[in-house]
Amino acid sequence: MDEQNILKYLKSEDFLTLMAAFTSINAIFLFTDRKFAAGITLLLIAAIIDLFDGVIARKRNSTTDFGRNLDFLQDAITYCAAVAVLVHMTVKAELISYFLVIFVSASIIRLARQQLIQSHHEKHYIGLPVTFNLLLPALNLAGVTEPIVYATAMAILSLLMVSHKKLTFP
Repeated sequence: MDEQNILKYLKSEDFLTLMAAFTSINAIFLFTDRKFAAGITLLLIAAIIDLFDGVIARKRNSTTDFGRNLDFLQDAITYCAAVAVLVHMTVKAELISYFLVIFVSASIIRLARQQLIQSHHEKHYIGLPVTFNLLLPALNLAGVTEPIVYATAMAILSLLMVSHKKLTFP
């Protein structure tokens, strides 16, 4: 492959991955502007786009290392950074920052492990996928404001993400 021309790496489904990343970045901007419902809506749209890019790549049998790496980075923005910014902006408690550091670290470790060991054709996961981090924006939409709920949820999600257990989802 011509390593000088980045456009040769991009397939049509990779543009969906980029669209999901841009949507998540815009969600972060909305969170910092305190427009939480609008930001969460964009985050959910990004998650839907993320679902389709993988489905399309597998259906076309066109998955590539470049596309998987691009998806990894998009997942880090959508399910780690954006969710962390939302919690930081909305949950007011001194200790939440410590839980956020652990939560983001566990999310990134989970993503890195997935990149190393998991085939995209398998029906199981090692540890909880980072997509479950959308539980935190769901709590926000439900009007939950208690810091202990968020701290507990982040602790449980963190432990499950770095778990070595095989999980199967329909």
